[in-house]
Amino acid sequence: MKRIIFLLFLFSLVEVKAQSVTELNNCLSTYSHNIKTNNFYNPNSSSCIYESNYMNAQIQGRTLILSFGFGWNEKYGYIKKCMLKIDLSTATFYTGYWNKNYYSKKWEHNGSKEILTIKDENGMDLFSTGQQSYNQGTKQDLIPEIKISFGTVQIANKIINEIYSIQEKYKAQEAWLLPEPEPKDVEKPAPTSTNKTTNSGVKNVNETKGSIPKKVGKYVQ
Repeated sequence: MKRIIFLLFLFSLVEVKAQSVTELNNCLSTYSHNIKTNNFYNPNSSSCIYESNYMNAQIQGRTLILSFGFGWNEKYGYIKKCMLKIDLSTATFYTGYWNKNYYSKKWEHNGSKEILTIKDENGMDLFSTGQQSYNQGTKQDLIPEIKISFGTVQIANKIINEIYSIQEKYKAQEAWLLPEPEPKDVEKPAPTSTNKTTNSGVKNVNETKGSIPKKVGKYVQ
């Protein structure tokens, strides 16, 4: 019985994952004409000016595979066709950029939010096949980062949300996605009395304002 339950659980995970990838591919197909990439061979290049026009996703275990063209030209076609393998347990996905405000300690979202950055310090395997006479053949590289523009913030948000729904099974949410902690209530100190009392609950007259003068003989000092 336990084995059957476990198998059903696995099948449900596979079905959910397949559905998420289908949704991701629907988005990539619908908005394909907006897709551009940066020159991912140059780590200092951040401008997404290379037409891609199509992109396709598939899942193999914890690996997300993106297939896409690079440098589309109506006369010459693509410069190359690429396949990028991304480890979902280590890769980071974000649009624009996130930073924590020094004063408020809250995460702020800035930058070009229509651009999706995929980053992995361990590197991502990139297979590229040349489509021109001068770059025939396939080569493999290990790249740390790639930027993909989807043209508008709304499209980029749809894409990254679909990716997050796939990645959640392999990696905890990024810090900037976690809910902000509730502000703690500052406890007010209990009011203190300026008058002290003796153990019997009667005021010590010597400690009240304006103490009673002492009498010496008939005269008051």
